[in-house]
Parts: sequence; structure tokens; C-alpha cells
Amino acid sequence: GIKKRQEEQKEREHVGELEGTLSRMQTSVAQNERMSKLGTLSAGIIHEMKTTLTVILGYTQMILSTLKKNEEGGAVLTEKALKHLSVIEQETMHCADIAKKLLSVSRSGNDVPVKTDICDIVKNTEILVRPQCSVNQIKIETQIPDESLYIKAVPGEIHDILLNLCINSMHAMERSGKIFLRVYNSGRGGQELESITAEEKKYLDANPYSEIIAVEVEDTGSGIPEEIREKIFNAFFTTKDGEKGTGLGLYLSREKAQKNAGFLELVRT
Repeated sequence: GIKKRQEEQKEREHVGELEGTLSRMQTSVAQNERMSKLGTLSAGIIHEMKTTLTVILGYTQMILSTLKKNEEGGAVLTEKALKHLSVIEQETMHCADIAKKLLSVSRSGNDVPVKTDICDIVKNTEILVRPQCSVNQIKIETQIPDESLYIKAVPGEIHDILLNLCINSMHAMERSGKIFLRVYNSGRGGQELESITAEEKKYLDANPYSEIIAVEVEDTGSGIPEEIREKIFNAFFTTKDGEKGTGLGLYLSREKAQKNAGFLELVRT
């Protein structure tokens, strides 16, 4: 009896160690996927920051060339030079904002759900994605309500989901095209609907008085072939080459959506 209990205890400890190892591996995979997405965006971000720094340098040189000496020999800035300084300030803040948002995505951060304005996350995503879209001649358009829409979630994980979907859209179009980012309150709490997706019905059946805050990522690409639509959320399934895809992006995105009491689905192509 004692020996059996000892063996059971060892087995439980072993299972606990395996679960801990699995959890660490999942965290590592998620972080690697996040850094992979940042690598995809890096060319556009570097181009954006280079452009901004070029503007800063140009206006600084113009200020130096327009300085005037007053009677006491001190430097006096003209009104035009002061306007140049204002542009420098704005462009420097723009550079700092890009760097801040880049760092916020690269860090795994706190995994505790908090009250989060989904509109802010979408705006931040657009700021990071726009430079690479510009490089690829892809336009990005946001449709965000004026009022805040709050959800309880881990902000970094929602950001990861949106970045992944936007990058997938860019890859689907390669050169030229358009991405639409939309946020809205669907107002579906407790309502009978004529048109509702399977995932929405499943969610509302479990949460009958909930409202759904919807975020849509749409692109003008060729769409997903019908024969693979049921596979796109499977782990390691990808139609991209090795340099562009690991087959984990949509799988991890759906996992994160479900972890944050939401869902991710393909609505139309």
C-alpha cells in the first residue's frame, strides 16, 4: 500500500513536471511567433523611421541656416524657424510613438485580463502595420467609432491577433490592394437574429445576455480556397513558404481569442 502511494506520488510529480515543461514551450512558441511578426513589419517600420529622421534633419538644417544675430550678438529664431521646430517636435514624437508601440508588442507582458479599449489596440495596430503596407503599395483603412469600446482581455494578446491577421492580409495581396480594419458593437446581446454565424450562436448560447464587440480584418486578396477553409486554424497548416509561414499564426490567434473569452472565425472570402 505504501509503495503504491509512493509510486502514485512520483507519477503525479512527473505529470506536473511535464505540464510545466509544456506550458513553458507554449509560451516560448508564442513569443517566437510574435517576434516573427515583428520581423515581417521591421522593413516598413525602419523605412518610416528613416523618413521621419530625414525630415527632422532637414528642418534642423533649415533652422541653422535661418538664424539671425541681434544687436547683442545673440541668436534669434525667425517665425519660419519656429515653425520648423514645431515640425521637428511632431516628427520626433512620431518616431518615439512607433518605438514605444514596437516595444509593447515585442514584450510578452502581463497575462492578467484588464479593462481594455479595443479601439486603442486597433489604432496602435494600424500605426505599426501602415509602414509595411506602404512599402508594398497596400492601403489600410480603419473604421473606428468615436466612443471607446471596452473588453476585459490581455491587451498584448489581442494586439498579437490583429497583427497576425493584418500580416496574413498583406501576404495574400503581395503588391497593391487594401486592408480594412473595423470595430463595432454588434449589439447582439439577448437578441433573435436572422443572420448569425455558427461561432456567434455558440458564444451567445453560452452567454445569452452578452454583447459582442466585433473586430473585422478584411482585404481585397483572392480569398481562401473552399477546400482548405476548415484547415486554416489547424496547428502547422500553412500555404506559405518556409520564410513567410510557420503554420502557427492562426492557430495561436484562435487560442488567444478563446483565452480572452472571445472567438476567431473566417466569415467570408
